[in-house]
Amino acid sequence: PDPLSETGFPETPETFAPKMLQWARNGWLNMVGGCCGTTPAHIAAFAAAAKQLPPRALPTGSAESDPGSARASRAVSGASPETSSETTYSKRRLPHFDRPWGKYAVAFCTRDRRELSPAERDIVLRSALRGHEHRQYELYVACVMPDHVHLLFEPQIKEASNGKTVFWAPSEILDGIKSSTAHRINKARAETGAVWEKESFDRLIRSETDLQQKFLYICRNPWDSNVVLQNEDYPWLWTQEMSSAGAPKTAREARALPDPQSAIRNPQFSAPLQLSGLEPLNITPEFGFAVIGERTNVTGSPKFSKAILAGDFDGAVAIARQQVANGANILDINLDEGMLDSEAAMTRFLHLVSSEPEITRVPVMIDSSKWSVIEAGLKCAQGKCVVNSISLKNGEEEFLRQALLIRRYGAAAIVMAFDDRGQADTCERKIEICRRAYDLLTKHLNFPASDIIFDPNVLTVATGLEEHRNYAVDFIEATRWIKDNLPGARVSGGISNISFSFRGNNTVREAMHAAFLYHAIRAGLDMGIVNAGQLAVYEEIEPELRERVEDVLLNRRADATERLVDLAERVQAKVKEPAQEKAWRSAPVEERLKHALVHGVVDFIETDTEEARRRFAKPLQVIEGPLMAGMSVVGDLFGAGKMFLPQVVKSARVMKKAVAYLMPFMEAEKTAGAKPQARIVMATVKGDVHDIGKNIVGVVLQCNNYDVIDLGVMVPAAKILETARAVKADVIGLSGLITPSLDEMVHVAQEMERENFRVPLLIGGATTSRAHTAVKIAPHYKSSTVHVLDASRAVGVINKLSNPKLAKSFDEQTRADYERLRAEHSAKLGQRELLMIAEARRNRTAIDWSAYQPPKPQFLGVRAYSSVISSENTSPLRSAQDDGVIVLKTLIPFIDWSPFFHTWELRGRYPAIFDDAAIGKQARELFDDAQELLAKIVDQELLQARGVLGFWPANAIGDDIELFTDESRSRRLTTLHFLRQQMRKPRGQFNHCLADYVASQQDYIGGFAVTAGIGADEVAAKFKAEHDDYSAIMLKALADRLAEAFAEYAHKLARDVWGFGHDENLRVEDLIAEKNAEIKLTESFAMHPGASVSGLYFSHPEAKYFGVGKIGRDQIEDYAGRLGESVATVEKRLATNLGYEPGK
Repeated sequence: PDPLSETGFPETPETFAPKMLQWARNGWLNMVGGCCGTTPAHIAAFAAAAKQLPPRALPTGSAESDPGSARASRAVSGASPETSSETTYSKRRLPHFDRPWGKYAVAFCTRDRRELSPAERDIVLRSALRGHEHRQYELYVACVMPDHVHLLFEPQIKEASNGKTVFWAPSEILDGIKSSTAHRINKARAETGAVWEKESFDRLIRSETDLQQKFLYICRNPWDSNVVLQNEDYPWLWTQEMSSAGAPKTAREARALPDPQSAIRNPQFSAPLQLSGLEPLNITPEFGFAVIGERTNVTGSPKFSKAILAGDFDGAVAIARQQVANGANILDINLDEGMLDSEAAMTRFLHLVSSEPEITRVPVMIDSSKWSVIEAGLKCAQGKCVVNSISLKNGEEEFLRQALLIRRYGAAAIVMAFDDRGQADTCERKIEICRRAYDLLTKHLNFPASDIIFDPNVLTVATGLEEHRNYAVDFIEATRWIKDNLPGARVSGGISNISFSFRGNNTVREAMHAAFLYHAIRAGLDMGIVNAGQLAVYEEIEPELRERVEDVLLNRRADATERLVDLAERVQAKVKEPAQEKAWRSAPVEERLKHALVHGVVDFIETDTEEARRRFAKPLQVIEGPLMAGMSVVGDLFGAGKMFLPQVVKSARVMKKAVAYLMPFMEAEKTAGAKPQARIVMATVKGDVHDIGKNIVGVVLQCNNYDVIDLGVMVPAAKILETARAVKADVIGLSGLITPSLDEMVHVAQEMERENFRVPLLIGGATTSRAHTAVKIAPHYKSSTVHVLDASRAVGVINKLSNPKLAKSFDEQTRADYERLRAEHSAKLGQRELLMIAEARRNRTAIDWSAYQPPKPQFLGVRAYSSVISSENTSPLRSAQDDGVIVLKTLIPFIDWSPFFHTWELRGRYPAIFDDAAIGKQARELFDDAQELLAKIVDQELLQARGVLGFWPANAIGDDIELFTDESRSRRLTTLHFLRQQMRKPRGQFNHCLADYVASQQDYIGGFAVTAGIGADEVAAKFKAEHDDYSAIMLKALADRLAEAFAEYAHKLARDVWGFGHDENLRVEDLIAEKNAEIKLTESFAMHPGASVSGLYFSHPEAKYFGVGKIGRDQIEDYAGRLGESVATVEKRLATNLGYEPGK
């Protein structure tokens, strides 16, 4: 009977006991008690199963604790990140380990260091080998020294005679050896009493290097300890390498062993990946492939996304339940959506899931691009989960910081093949990044290799683009390399990405997934994110389909994509009769052109285009009529999932051929008023490196005769707008894949409105949605803002927006739709959890000012620097100690050239970029051109650099900093007002404000403002007048680099002068004035010239960069009062930081 069936936790004693036993073996069990109907039979069943395991003996921490106890207690899973979960029990004062599957180096001494006789050493060595022969443990090396013993072994798991699984704990192994040898040695001595010290020393082996070093240390111990001479044998050393001729055997070979740092044949270190929900999941080679359920992901499952956004968390939980029922071993949970408070949603969903035993029995994977969401999930996930993901995108420091927290939370980590150069798309780049990340984690943090899961990026194949053809092969080969060269690491991947080009055709997608998994698993793939309910059986895939799928995946044929597309159409629909195939040729020319576009047929396109040209009054009408009508059909089919990316590219090719045929006729009629096509500026927004979707949109638009200016990836708003204005763009398109891109899109829209743009704004990308566009982006821009669902839809949308007859009605319809979405959002808008400003101030950065003496700058006041010193009274003031002149040549060594190449869409680090096989040559040519123009700028003084650097006495008052004119601090110069973070922080974290880093008395603050762009606009205009746009762009790019170099130079000066006691008191008028640096501020506080940089200097070592984040109405009102400005003005200036809706 099952007494728990009505509780929702249906566990009989027979099912309950093995699960608890597995938890106990993993060291994850504290206590077993009764609740919810648990019966004595349940407890008795577990007690019987666990009778061979040592019960818990809580350490007292005193020297009187029983040092000889053989009963080792288990480690506690889920300990605080601030505490160690590695110490598993304590004998006297030493920590000990008692974990399954581990390798251990142990040592124990004779009582009072009494030496063992040769015969007694034989007894000990035979006893150690007996446990090895009986499979209690696998012994790698044993060395019996005169007064102590070294062993290196791995405890074994076996089936005992009663059918119960028994784990031989290290404590039991040592006690068994000590007990049996003590009995025999005492008998040989004719004595009684203790032979061994009660204490022992053990070391849990954590890495391959650790294993090698300990193995060699034990092997060399007799000689290194001078127990025997170098040319003598030591009979009481045994290793697996010596065992073939029997044991024990002399260790003559040990003298020839290499030093401990050298490689030696030894047992392979391979710990399993241990995860858990309510039940343990041990991923070993024997376990096979682990399925990660993908449907609990708002970006990958429309059904799940709809449920979450509607607040139907019960429906979302049902989807999770179905994933587990369909065979998911791990549940991937992603709640990154622009319309969600993702942290709160993650917490709520995990809490709900944790109450469902049939779901929470499996481990969860916390999936987010925001670290705050990941950490929210880590705080409430049961058992041992997986973090998805971390990467080197933001540098090594942030990578190691996040990894350390993951380790403290006791989780495993997925490491993406991403770095500061972008996403790895070739096998070589995948290997480079994974090797670097592995070394950082294992060597810098001692992160368990078994908890490292690499995702070498599954990228989409069969897109029609040449550079994508080898993506699947690159992933498979990178997986093989990781498994061969990074011991202990696992490999995972998002399997559905491979087939994205065939979305809508489940038959082909499932075949691609099955075939890809077949080859990837053979290469070593351990797990993958995949729909657990939609996996085809590899052997059951129709042979022709499997062959063509593998041709694509393995890049075996140049025409593999075209052949699979052709077959995909037959797989999804019945094959038409030959007569029907040719029937379309008898249709009217408009229908023939539409058919050619939809099916990608180029055979008759010129003939049909010519016929249409003769029928229409103007060639442009052919484009605006049947050709655009055909492309609209393509867009609708692609949006509905009835066409695939390769087919869209084929359609674009047909369109391009038709337009190319018409171009000579259109050129001849230019005087007749033919309209040019729209010009579109496209970019992947700042912070995002994904551009595949954007590139495809570009292909489609260009082939539809649109003029596309693609700015590439990681593009800041200023560059987008500057380019759009420079080229007189008709449309601006923004793309992004990761969630943080949504905030940047809002910023771009605000900047467009601020700079009075009135061109349509298109929003696209995987994380975007109509709702987010309506609520977050459109309100910030008065002109048309349209969310474009798919690539082909962009053609139809832009056609409507650029057509005066269609634009007004389309815009009105879009606005009405967005107004409805905003109303729905407002109705369910919850209160954002922010601290009151008073509470946030109580949680200010904790600094012990009594233990810190602020350094005093060498001078106080302002020093001005200029590349041109004028005799006019308005020029920067100088003093006897002032350097005054700054020549551009001085700044050149401070230039960071890497961003210069990024400006030109060449991704790489200087100077390594010159060795890049793909772009090295172009980078070198660009650099040479830059050096030539830079020399010209310096020699001919084409640009001027001016700047100011200053230090002032300063005191903090609340969230403000007061600046004074001199050391007497009797005359206040100005007050700087700052904002404080108001988000609720975890215990031990602070709500930061810049004023926290300045003492309330006797402190100092520094500041600078520099520019190298004076004259840039005039010189660039001259280049453009000479039709030399290349030099114009180059000049501004170099002005930006020189300005950043000037900031670095000023930083160097600040470091040199801060901390010395020489004062230089200049006049109040020497404060950073616009006339000093020739930097002007616009109404919105933007600096002009554009090549300008400014900032503040803080001396306290705790000072750091931080984001203020969202702030409440109470702080806005307080801040406005301190500034002496209206609340409305401050709200407008800080719109992106508002944690509430103004006026509501």
